[in-house]
Amino acid sequence: MKKTMKKVFASVLALALAVSTFSLMKLNASAEGETVAYLSFADNAWSVQYWNDGNDYSPIVATTAEVTGNGTYTVGLDFTEAGGAADIAFFDVEISNGEAAFPNSYMTIDSVKINGEEIALTGTPYTSSDDGVATRTNLYNAWVSDVTTVESARTADGSADGITPTPVDGTITNINTIEVTFTLGEGVLCNAAGGEVATVLSEESYPAFIAFGGDVEEGDWGFQYYGDGAGSNSGDIVATNGEVKSGETTTLTLEFPSEVYYTWFVAPCFVVEDASKVSPESTFDVKVFLDGEEVTTDVSAGKSCWAEGTGDYDETKCVRIGGGYNEWGDKYLAESPKGFKTITFEITPTIYLMSGEASEEAAPQNEFDPNGTYHAYIGVQTPTWIFRNSFDDATYGKDSDCFDQLGFVDGEWIAQGGSFTDVEITGNGTYTVSVTGYDFSGQFEDQPILGTDGLFNLLFVSTDLPVNDAVVISNVVLKMDGKTIAEQESAFLDPDSKEVQKVLLANIWNNAIPELPYYAAPTQSIEISFDVSGFANDAAPAPETTPDTSSESTPAPTDESTPAPAENSGSNTGLIIGIVIAVVVVIAVAAGVVVAKKKKGDTK
Repeated sequence: MKKTMKKVFASVLALALAVSTFSLMKLNASAEGETVAYLSFADNAWSVQYWNDGNDYSPIVATTAEVTGNGTYTVGLDFTEAGGAADIAFFDVEISNGEAAFPNSYMTIDSVKINGEEIALTGTPYTSSDDGVATRTNLYNAWVSDVTTVESARTADGSADGITPTPVDGTITNINTIEVTFTLGEGVLCNAAGGEVATVLSEESYPAFIAFGGDVEEGDWGFQYYGDGAGSNSGDIVATNGEVKSGETTTLTLEFPSEVYYTWFVAPCFVVEDASKVSPESTFDVKVFLDGEEVTTDVSAGKSCWAEGTGDYDETKCVRIGGGYNEWGDKYLAESPKGFKTITFEITPTIYLMSGEASEEAAPQNEFDPNGTYHAYIGVQTPTWIFRNSFDDATYGKDSDCFDQLGFVDGEWIAQGGSFTDVEITGNGTYTVSVTGYDFSGQFEDQPILGTDGLFNLLFVSTDLPVNDAVVISNVVLKMDGKTIAEQESAFLDPDSKEVQKVLLANIWNNAIPELPYYAAPTQSIEISFDVSGFANDAAPAPETTPDTSSESTPAPTDESTPAPAENSGSNTGLIIGIVIAVVVVIAVAAGVVVAKKKKGDTK
């Protein structure tokens, strides 16, 4: 592959909306030096790619544009000499000057033409940075259902003589040319629900503290602080917290009882009533001091601020400020702070709030039978692509031969063992699904099954309970080898699952999921219990049983073939095997974790 998984699986999800034009999306690119706009592209087989990265793409003719300021630009790709592209898996507009990223500028997608014909625009594009050298606005991503700004289409007879806007399985086929026209300019932001909003300078003060995760000794995560919240070792750490307010300088400090061996992440945070109201236009002047000596901080190395659950504060209440360090993501400090006893942040913010009402999209209300019988299944995916997909997955779901064991795909399904306990939901009550008898701490092709960061790509409960306010899943408890790892009082439901309820415990491609605390790779069992309410009756008490973990754990796979991923999580739908075999060789970008290990590179 020409690009890393970070290039393919964008890290920021936007809500899909049925609109014919696009709201303005904020860019984050530098106006210094020559700034170039271009299209990036990949087909599902990875046989046709373009990334403007200096490789030899002579059969592909690219139209790029030098960006000199606000205005209208056109970029495009012509695959005719390369024999055309069978389909589109991914394409976006990128703006780069090869260094950092045009502040305070916004992009409007004016038109998209495929094979010379203008294509209907639906949904909402999303904008994200790429390795600090480019900013992209995604237009189509086959693995992220919310990014469908171009209607899925192919010709009625499958020929290559034009595009008929008929939705077909999330693909766009028979591509010779793509042309995108966009406009950069000042404008209003678009909030998460799609309504236009203005921004106003905040005059409020907000409680602030430093979130921290690091080692007393190598690998022990002995120092953690989250504003006196859950997981903090606050008895050993002296914290000087404060309040942040626009135009005023606030000093925040953590003093440790001994030297910090290594810092995994550190970020100043402030607490708000509604984090969705904080505009990304907000700016923060941040200085960092280690034992009183200032260290160089690059506040342009990532987002200025972002909402994220921290300690006792969920992602609706806590906003993290750029300027710290994240082992798995944005590094505003050049290297991990270590060998110090006191870390200090001086922060002078300019905080803007978004005003105006969002146009909220009504939640779907699929038919629910309060006297009916439903089902729940545990699902997993490891970084080495050992998986069990959702029950309704067309290729590897309940109706396939690939659902009764863990396994991977290398041309064909290769079972790897493990036993599943699924449940029948017959009324209100507590239910438990599990996988037992599989050792996730083992190795696959000389790599840890859970990757170098020891994290699941996906961990979830798929159900056939309809998405309907009448039936509610709550009190979700995750256990590994009998030890409680995390709890969700209100189940975090997959926003991409529009018909049935799917509870997400881990998804490395979704920032919004509450982060899991540190966990050791389970050697015997994973159990997820949850409550269901809304039925007309209570379920009959289930007989008490003890999971059978006496059998030997399945040894780590030793097959030399290359595994392929089962299910990508932007939309949590199965990937085309040809794509994922290529993706497998890429190490996924891991991200920070609030209490210890974290999920995504842009979350800490």
